[in-house]
Amino acid sequence: MKYDSVPILEIALNIQVNTDETCSRMVQTVLEVLLFQRSQIPFCYNVFKSIVRKISGHTRESDQLTEWSNYRLTKQRATVQEAAETIELLFKQLSEAVQKSKAGLQFMILFGSTVFTAKEAFLINVPEVNKHHYPQYHRHSMETILKQVAMKITVAEELHDKPKVTGPTNTFLLMGLNSDSSAQLLSEEHENWQLINEYKLPVNCKQYVINLSNQTGNNTRLHCCKEMEVFNDQLKDLGIAKQSRECLDLESGAPERPEIQTSNVWLQIGNCVKGLKTELIQGKPIW
Repeated sequence: MKYDSVPILEIALNIQVNTDETCSRMVQTVLEVLLFQRSQIPFCYNVFKSIVRKISGHTRESDQLTEWSNYRLTKQRATVQEAAETIELLFKQLSEAVQKSKAGLQFMILFGSTVFTAKEAFLINVPEVNKHHYPQYHRHSMETILKQVAMKITVAEELHDKPKVTGPTNTFLLMGLNSDSSAQLLSEEHENWQLINEYKLPVNCKQYVINLSNQTGNNTRLHCCKEMEVFNDQLKDLGIAKQSRECLDLESGAPERPEIQTSNVWLQIGNCVKGLKTELIQGKPIW
């Protein structure tokens, strides 16, 4: 990927500990915003999910519909519910993929008919994930981070300058792999996961780069989760204290990001999300 003319959005975040859950939720948040901005869903994701839940819960008996109109309404409701379920399943599989992977994570969101005919591509670089902390003990600061990511993506002019995707199409989520991650992820069978070797974006594909970096100024070490140095003198003899110090180096305040580059091996996570295109029924939308 050539970066001379590629819009790059830098998002600096104060991440105390970047756990598996924090990483997957940040990528999920980027995808949620882009699905709405690229007209794949008619509302922002939280509103869309809430409306679909209500549609699934009851049928409006007061509507006087013809048999044909009732068929169209039922079909559209099924399509909308299927789209919502596909998105939720994709988020679940994203979380699973991050948990099973190792260092060097990179993600790419594609909009287009297929991954090989993509019209737009969003490359997402994430901070190093610390595997030595339990996510449930660090969720108190995660919501603030996710709100910052959503706001930055929403208002970023770099991502909205003459977009090529303005209507419903397919959305794909890819994760870049190194050799270790590839072997570990593919050691078990995963439904709808597809390995793509030597993947290259189409020449006419509009490209964007989103760099999520950790700019926290807190240099203190967090002695919690799996990194609690209990009875430190005794642990030194077992070599555990040394291992703990190496793990805690991931939490230094000075962010380190390698030169921007893309992976040669990509894993497509889950099925594509099909953009919604609804029709009017007796002059009214399904919503």
